[in-house]
Amino acid sequence: MKLSAETNIMLNAEAIKKELSVPCDINILESTTSTIDYVKANRKNINSTPYVCLAEQQTAGKGRPGKIWHSPSGCNIYLSCLWNFNNDLSKLSGFSIVVGFAAYKALSNYAIDTKNLKIKWPNDIYFNQKKLAGILVDIVKATNNSTQVIISMGLNVNMISDNPEWSSMAEILNAKQDRNQIIALFLKELFDYLEKFNQHGFTPFLDEWPKHDYLFGKEISLMHGTKIITGIACGIDNQGNLLLRHPDGDIATYAAGEVTSHIA
Repeated sequence: MKLSAETNIMLNAEAIKKELSVPCDINILESTTSTIDYVKANRKNINSTPYVCLAEQQTAGKGRPGKIWHSPSGCNIYLSCLWNFNNDLSKLSGFSIVVGFAAYKALSNYAIDTKNLKIKWPNDIYFNQKKLAGILVDIVKATNNSTQVIISMGLNVNMISDNPEWSSMAEILNAKQDRNQIIALFLKELFDYLEKFNQHGFTPFLDEWPKHDYLFGKEISLMHGTKIITGIACGIDNQGNLLLRHPDGDIATYAAGEVTSHIA
């Protein structure tokens, strides 16, 4: 799968879809503010899911709250997928983590060394302590028996950056990579994981977390609402909530929050 340094393959919907067993609509944009914004603005006109939006460039890519995802043209993956669950919102505990598992599985299938590949709660992907991919999940519609979500991923593929906190697949594999192949791998794993989650919930996936947990045993700071909470990361509970041991020894659970700092 390695490409020469001169290769620059554009995104191609047909090349991606021919690798998938699940039919889906794929829309490729030359440029947009963010794929999340595009799907949110157009979701009422989307008649079936899964629907996948890709962009060659984002002018205002979204990261964690208050952060921008650097999105240069033609070199990375900027993806948002609209998905309908046949379950209500109360049954989506752990869903965000499952999306991270799908990304991890796709990257490991693409010959990324899993010894250095980890998931930072709830679902960001790190390689050798540097961020490789960021994942966001937005719930856009919920009723008594269905939930519609937008799953978004930014994956650094062919970007070469001097930022010491970022990594890319080109840097890891020492060659440019075909984004279409990577997208197809990710979507295959994503659709498979989402179907299993829809049928069985989070419980069957619990055993996967300890093998991938980037934060376990680290001293971290968690931005929870307006408060910064410090402690030692102790894994997750059976709902996918972060377990954090406070300085007084008590362990508390957190369903949401941004890890603002950690000791590698």
